[in-house]
Amino acid sequence: MDVKDFKELLSAEEFQEAPKKPEAPPVIIEAMDNTPSDLMLTGIEKSIIEHTLQGLAIPTISYKLGVPESYIRNFIRKPKVKDYLKELKEAINELDQLMISSTLRKMVSSRVERIEEDPEADFGDLSKRDTLDIIRVFSDITNNIAKNQKEDKETSVFANIYQQIINN
Repeated sequence: MDVKDFKELLSAEEFQEAPKKPEAPPVIIEAMDNTPSDLMLTGIEKSIIEHTLQGLAIPTISYKLGVPESYIRNFIRKPKVKDYLKELKEAINELDQLMISSTLRKMVSSRVERIEEDPEADFGDLSKRDTLDIIRVFSDITNNIAKNQKEDKETSVFANIYQQIINN
């Protein structure tokens, strides 16, 4: 066998790199990259968290990773891991809300631009039910974000008052 045949053999499709395993959705990766944690996770533990956040069942995670179900159960029951999963879920929800509100804002802006560009159309054409539904959903999301921020502030005020009572 000469060098040319060997190069052709290596470039054959069956000898190409194996496809990479599918990664977690980008929102999960972003949340994990930007959520601080004092956990020192191994590759398997990181994969367990990614799969858990994707909603996979423990037997499925066990099969995919080749790890006993008992190890997975014990790992995700650890208090620090539970807290980290909770923080990640909150981060994912915040990222999803930002993405949805950005998308809704773009949709409404696009509809308004179309009305402004068409000389025969007026803003009354925006009163279609789907446009109103988009605006309503956008309003609900922004109101919920503001409500959650207000609740966080109220909780911290309550905690400060409670702390002052204890210290006195």
